[in-house]
This record gives sequence, C-alpha cells and structure tokens, in this order.
Amino acid sequence: MEPLFLWVVKTVSAPKMIVHLPIGLFSEEGSSGPQVADVVWGVNVQNVLVTGNSVEKNAGEWGDNAGASSTLAIQGDGYLQWSIGATLTRRFIGLALSDDGYNYDDAEVTWRFTSAGNNNCQLNGSTVHSASNYTGSESYKIERVGDDFFWYRDTGSGFVLEHTELGTGITGPLYADCSLASLSPVSDCLNATLSGVLA
Repeated sequence: MEPLFLWVVKTVSAPKMIVHLPIGLFSEEGSSGPQVADVVWGVNVQNVLVTGNSVEKNAGEWGDNAGASSTLAIQGDGYLQWSIGATLTRRFIGLALSDDGYNYDDAEVTWRFTSAGNNNCQLNGSTVHSASNYTGSESYKIERVGDDFFWYRDTGSGFVLEHTELGTGITGPLYADCSLASLSPVSDCLNATLSGVLA
C-alpha cells in the first residue's frame, strides 16, 4: 500500500507596511495617513493681509495687535512649517490650542523673532532656548510627537534640529497661529503648511 501524505497549507497574510515619513510621522499602508496642506489663515484675522498661505501685517500701530490662526488643526503628531522674509521684525509664529488673541504668549509653542534680530524657542510664553540671530529667507518648523516638541531651522542647507522639549503635557488639536507686531519692516509669515491628521 502506498504511503498517504497529508499536506497542510497555511496562508499567512502579509504584514502591513509601516512607512516612515519625514520629521517623525508614520502612516500605515492603505490608510489615508498624514496630510500636508497649505495653512488657511481664516480665524481672528486682524490688521493683516492674507495672500494664499502667507500673511503679513498691513495695519495698526506697532505692537501685538495683528495676526491670524488656521482653520484646521493638527489632531495628533504633525508639524507646522513656514518661512520668513523681512528681518528685524517682531513676530511670534507657532502652534496654539486656541486663538485667544494676538499677545506674544497666546500660542503654546512658538518661534519668537524680535526687532533686534533675536531668535528664540518658546514654550507657554517663556523662552526655553536662545538661537543665533536670524536673517531673511530662512525656513522654520515646529513638530509635535506625542507631547514632545521639536524646533527646526533651515538657513539654506536643510532643516537642522535646534531644540527639543520632552513631556510638555500639551495635548489636543493644535492650530497654526501668528502674532505680528512690526509694520516697518513688515512682519510676515510666508508659505505656511501643516502636516498631520488635519481637521
């Protein structure tokens, strides 16, 4: 009698691919994943000119009396990226849980630019890191991963990590927010984009 062989075939589904996206973002294959979208400056717009995803102060006296925030917010991990044009202008640009006004401490996580050329990373209105003086035509980025925050700067050779704050306790949706003080030269926030799950 011929021996009897029983073949058992087990099918194994391929694991989902995890794609590592730039600046710490992850997406599962087949999911919508993070979005990258131009900032729509449409909330509490005051004393500014909005052109596409750029905003600049165009009215009011010198001081924290102008700005705007985004209509969409980052729901989890993600980042805000933008560039600046004019130098020696006071402005605060960053991420906020809500838009409560135009003061320097309105946003929880910001880059601070002064009319003297100083450039600082700020958390909850306080300076946590002093960077070298800024010049025009630089790009900046603030990234959130969990409740950790990372400040990046690009002076022409690509983004470089400038500062890190871990375990800040800041959670919840974050909106792009800017406070613009100077009229001459004009304070600006140019080509701003948000990346992450946006709503």
